[in-house]
Amino acid sequence: MLMVHMHSKSRNLILVLYAFLALAASAVSSFAHSVAFTDPPNVIYILCDDFAKFQDSFDFLRANIPSKPAIFSEFSLVWKHKNNLEKGLNTWPEGADFASLHGRDPKILVRDYFNFAIRNGVSEAVWNEFLVATPWYDTGFLGKAYEVMQDNGTAIATFAFQKNSSGGSVLQLGDAPWILNPIFANRTATNNLHPAPVNLQFFEGYTGW
Repeated sequence: MLMVHMHSKSRNLILVLYAFLALAASAVSSFAHSVAFTDPPNVIYILCDDFAKFQDSFDFLRANIPSKPAIFSEFSLVWKHKNNLEKGLNTWPEGADFASLHGRDPKILVRDYFNFAIRNGVSEAVWNEFLVATPWYDTGFLGKAYEVMQDNGTAIATFAFQKNSSGGSVLQLGDAPWILNPIFANRTATNNLHPAPVNLQFFEGYTGW
């Protein structure tokens, strides 16, 4: 688990990258108690199916708790991801093109392609091509989330570091694809040049915090 201190012009925002959520929660709780907040922070998590609802959650929070700092133990668009698992790649022109380019059946379900990558591994480049070819996957989520959090008094947030922390087993019908959340793609991608392949846009969003 890593703790990274992110600075902005007007306030500080700490991002904790966790390998195990339970350890992250414990570390964040201990850290929060060691910091002299003017008001004790509220611990919140947001899991939603649309980024607009992510913003709506903050609007609701600040309408009811206008001044206290917030600690986010988890945040993602996991329900948006789940809503697209049983669709074929050919649902989207980009997905059909990706499948044809890489010798996959364009009708393959998103979930089945995940499982192919989990079982066999694909290159880091191909994994990131796949993510870009699925328009429902918001590759800019982490950067946009930072802007919303920064504007709404967030003190600490946690985010998955690698896929051991968000599952790595094949996805069964009805499973939530937590495996899509982490910054590092160590269970679906391989990289001969570096030990840990990344979800490129999430990695760039993280380094841009």
